[in-house]
Amino acid sequence: MSVVVVARWRARPGQEAALVAGALSLWKEFYGSPEPCVFQSIEDPAAVMYIDEWNRRGEYLLRQSAIPARLDAICEAPVERTYYRPLHDYRPVSGSSPVVGASVFQAPPSAVTTTLTYLAEQLAPRIEGLPGCLRRAVYQDLDDPGRVLVITGWRSVEDRREALRGMLQRADTVLVPLGTRIERFNARTA
Repeated sequence: MSVVVVARWRARPGQEAALVAGALSLWKEFYGSPEPCVFQSIEDPAAVMYIDEWNRRGEYLLRQSAIPARLDAICEAPVERTYYRPLHDYRPVSGSSPVVGASVFQAPPSAVTTTLTYLAEQLAPRIEGLPGCLRRAVYQDLDDPGRVLVITGWRSVEDRREALRGMLQRADTVLVPLGTRIERFNARTA
């Protein structure tokens, strides 16, 4: 079973652009996909995620690269790594998506079941039913089942913006009162 690895950094003040550039270097070194895997938080530009897929967790840990250590030097703390298993993958068309975004949902133990059910039964059909949605992949943290990563691909910036304004704002009104935290990210390619 493949595992999705998320490396997350928080840049020191003034180092946000350097962190994004370093994460993009990591992407170019390891990842040959045209689909972005570097994401910057919309609410907190100091937070940057690098997302990659590996055959196994151990294989990822054995990789050879000095880049993550160099990135740690410009961050407030060392990289935080989380490992995810796939739950759902929707791709109505083949190929990469022109616009990609990501969201991390962190549910407290009391809201894990409700959050997962809402994401699968309410949000999935609504988002996937939008004409601009080209991809929706859902992953669950292997070590913390309340943490869920959702990656979405869109036909255009306007399609993603429309989804954020409509469907995803509704998700906030349902999940946030339960204690679920939601952080949204924009893909970075340059």
